[in-house]
Amino acid sequence: MLRHANDAGIPDARWINRELNITDVARELECRLGAHNKIHCWHPEKHQNGDRTASVGIHTPTNRVKCFGCNSGLMSVLDLVIDVLGITVTEAIRWLDARFAIPRIPKGRQLKEPERARFQVGQESPMELLVRSGVWARLSPSAQRILPALLNFAETDEKRRYRVKMSYRGVMRYSGVRSHNAVNAALKELREWYLLDSMPVSGPSAPIRPASEYLVTPHSDEFQEIANAVAGEHRAAIAIERELRKQARAERLKRIQTQTPGEHSST
Repeated sequence: MLRHANDAGIPDARWINRELNITDVARELECRLGAHNKIHCWHPEKHQNGDRTASVGIHTPTNRVKCFGCNSGLMSVLDLVIDVLGITVTEAIRWLDARFAIPRIPKGRQLKEPERARFQVGQESPMELLVRSGVWARLSPSAQRILPALLNFAETDEKRRYRVKMSYRGVMRYSGVRSHNAVNAALKELREWYLLDSMPVSGPSAPIRPASEYLVTPHSDEFQEIANAVAGEHRAAIAIERELRKQARAERLKRIQTQTPGEHSST
């Protein structure tokens, strides 16, 4: 039975996938942690040499993992538990609920599907893609300022990349981000989302920063995979919530039916 399912609500599946650190979950699952922010695959039989060199990468911005040896897709926290233990999604939530302090969705409050069309990434403008997939809401304020500034001055190349050459001073001027450190952190964040590649242009050394050539890559295969995963995250959480509420009602009905007449009348 889900812990306090009827009185305190049900575990928040969206919080599990977004906020419950997937490295901590992998450690609890006794997955072997490797070097360079990687995990050894829990299916060594699918790898040459039993995945002696860790093949599972951790994508920190989305809190997901991907095995490059098995060529699996991005896996959420729940996906990871399901795959490692070979259990259902509700069993995975029970397993996590017994080991981590998971917030509850109170009785009477439910997740709602956003008022927007069903979404499949691939054909949109960059900003439409970012906003409608839900990725835009996950970016930091500095990254949200810098990305439109780069796109505004960019030219599209034959690979649907947006190419722009701009100095740090130009990035700061057009984005409104005032700190070199904040610009650096935002550019790093965009790279982690696979939204940006940059190639330093030769020029004078510090303290004068040379202009860099940036490639904004919203149509790359890597980002498309991430955008689709983020876009489906909320709908998946709603489906899980409905199943948990259904099970909670069934468990409550079963307890009522198994009560003696005296016990039922006293409640």
